[in-house]
Amino acid sequence: MSYKIIGIATGAFDMFHIGHLNLFQNAKKHCDLLYAGVHSDASIRKNKNKEPVIPEADRLEIVRGCKYVDEAWIFEGYAVDESLIEFSIKNAGRICDLVFVGSDWQNTAQGEIWESVMNKYNVKIIWLPYTRNVSSTQIKSDVKQGK
Repeated sequence: MSYKIIGIATGAFDMFHIGHLNLFQNAKKHCDLLYAGVHSDASIRKNKNKEPVIPEADRLEIVRGCKYVDEAWIFEGYAVDESLIEFSIKNAGRICDLVFVGSDWQNTAQGEIWESVMNKYNVKIIWLPYTRNVSSTQIKSDVKQGK
């Protein structure tokens, strides 16, 4: 059996939009198996201090339905840290090779921390182009304003 490159992308994916699709489509070009970690409702409440619009079970099914994603699971963690390594081992059976992150985090203090952590596990972060002018936060705001 040949070695397959495993990549992981995580996110809330609340109010799934074209930016999320772009992330998965671009990520899939770099790996044989693309796994997605969908942040749990509890993780979003804790880390973003907000209530998700779409429940985690529904967000999970939406992400699973994306043709670029080979499998998706609920991710109780939130950041690109040791919890992501544990997630990879638990669900993929081994440490992933690649982690995909939006380029809006590249060259930030947080992004450098994430790179440092992933380097300890020989996992490469691939910074994918951030889709400008679209965000779940903006979509939610537009919906509230009746746009």
